[in-house]
Formats: sequence, structure tokens, C-alpha cells
Amino acid sequence: MPTIDPEDPSNLPHRPDHEQRVLVLAGMIMNAQAAGSALLEADWPEARFRVGLINEATHAEGLFDVRDDAEDLDLAISQAEAGRFDGVGLAFDRLSRTIDHHLEQG
Repeated sequence: MPTIDPEDPSNLPHRPDHEQRVLVLAGMIMNAQAAGSALLEADWPEARFRVGLINEATHAEGLFDVRDDAEDLDLAISQAEAGRFDGVGLAFDRLSRTIDHHLEQG
């Protein structure tokens, strides 16, 4: 019986586009949760890192509204680093809701 290497991408089952999109969105949700935790702890570098990962993931799926919201949150984090905290919560909420909207639509 042949041995299957789970690290070899050619051994992964084919995933239709819908499943791939759900996986990308799930990754965004995990990064958004981590960014939210970092924001609560005022860990600005970690929050920006997580938002950056979300931003990168938008390109593969063409989720331009998520990208725009991630960029808005990144700007709000930059302002928070400078002591201006207005808008961070709203920007985080908007990003979270936009990701959720895409997940609900499948």
C-alpha cells in the first residue's frame, strides 16, 4: 500500500471554489478574533499584523470591501498608537461585520 504524504499539496482533495472561499473567510475570522484580543490589550503591533494577514487574504478572493475595511482598521490602529483612540472600535466592528456578511452569503 502506498504511503500518502499529508504535507504534499497534490494529495489534498480537490476543493470547489465555494469551499475554498469558506476556508479563506474562516482564516479571516480567526485573525479578526486575534486582532480584537490584541486591540483590547493595546498590543498595536500584533493587531496590525493580524489585520495585515486579513488584508493579504482578500486579494485571492477579490474581497475588496473586506480589504477596504481592513485598511480602515489599520489606519485607526495607527491613530491609536499616536494616542487618538476614536474610531478603532467602529473600524473593527465594520471589518468583522463585512467578513461575517461574506460568510453568510457563502
